[in-house]
Amino acid sequence: MPATTLPLDAAPSVRGPRPAVVVGVSGTDASRRAVEYAARSARSVASLLLVSAVGRRSTHRTHAELTLRDALRDDAYLLDEQTMFDDAQREAREIAYNAGAVHVLSMMRFGHPYPVLVGAARQMQAHAIVMGCDTGPTRLVRRLSATAGFTVVAVNPAADAAFSLSPGSRLGRSGWPWRTSTAPAPG
Repeated sequence: MPATTLPLDAAPSVRGPRPAVVVGVSGTDASRRAVEYAARSARSVASLLLVSAVGRRSTHRTHAELTLRDALRDDAYLLDEQTMFDDAQREAREIAYNAGAVHVLSMMRFGHPYPVLVGAARQMQAHAIVMGCDTGPTRLVRRLSATAGFTVVAVNPAADAAFSLSPGSRLGRSGWPWRTSTAPAPG
């Protein structure tokens, strides 16, 4: 299979907006790898949009959680999902800048990951969506590839490999069509 990379022009257009790459950020090791891969690929050529999908949390709290909050007192805010995603976004921005990205934007939206990522990609007129995966394309990655209309790059733990997914005739575990090709890690 031919190697593929992010679909970016060699230099940003003087007349048009800078190309954008959407990166899913969740605070996991896989999402950190995706941020680093996208930042090294984009450098000064494209803008990175770091997107986190935050689920709406029920106001009902369990007895164990209330006990833990009481014990933490002033630090109880650390248990909130919003705080965890703020930390994940901060860390992702640091990784992106350290990997050479010049233009980095962050976005957190409430909702499920699929509509949040697709909405952000459409809003930014993104050239690609980059996601981290531990072993292979996840169900979310395959769904994005099959239905969203964007190039989807899945970054796996191997230091020199990423998968570019496109709709195809082969069916994945969840029944979504997908095809992969190995892409070298950016220089």
